[in-house]
Amino acid sequence: MNKTLFLSLALLSSILASGCQGQKSNQTSTSDSTQLATLSLPELAQGDDVVFENDDLRIVERNLCTDGEAMLNSFEVQPKHTGIKGFTIQGSTLDFEAILGNTLVTSEGTGVVRTLWLHDLATGELVVPVDYPFDSDTLERQGTDALFFYTYDWDKNPRISWSEKKGAWVDQTKVPDALRNEQLKEAQQSVKDQLFDGLPLMAKQRIKVDLKERKVTPLPEYKWGYVE
Repeated sequence: MNKTLFLSLALLSSILASGCQGQKSNQTSTSDSTQLATLSLPELAQGDDVVFENDDLRIVERNLCTDGEAMLNSFEVQPKHTGIKGFTIQGSTLDFEAILGNTLVTSEGTGVVRTLWLHDLATGELVVPVDYPFDSDTLERQGTDALFFYTYDWDKNPRISWSEKKGAWVDQTKVPDALRNEQLKEAQQSVKDQLFDGLPLMAKQRIKVDLKERKVTPLPEYKWGYVE
């Protein structure tokens, strides 16, 4: 009986050991399948301009100007591993702004007021459309999850201008009493030596871009400043 019991226990131990080894083997296989494979970068061609590079990718700018498209250029995302998607975007005077987490931030436009573009580096797809033009001097970053900038609409935002005839600032659109504040006085003071008839000051509105939630939200926050 003791011999039979011993053989039974030995057999059970063998079965359990085999099961554990099989489970460990499966776990290793799953882990290996999620590892990122290293990719080789292509050789730079004549005229290629590297605007950004880190351990994950390289971004190359190319001038696509022709007689018909004088301001056209492109950015090519060149991945260094399989976690990044290789893709190209093109537009009229694209500028590289930042890499925030897994988001490529670029802007497009020939002036101070530009269009913001946000692309997912893992897919190459647009993260969220930003329908508000942004003042390129006002872009702020909050970690890797959020962007802020100021926007304005010439016909809608609170706006005043200097009148040479009256020697005073005159409302050009509706200006709420709450915006006749110290910040407005500071903006007026900052341009007192450059006054000319029609010089405009506008209350620009702050916009939040939540990259995590993929949401664009106008905030009840304004900042007075000169606009062209």
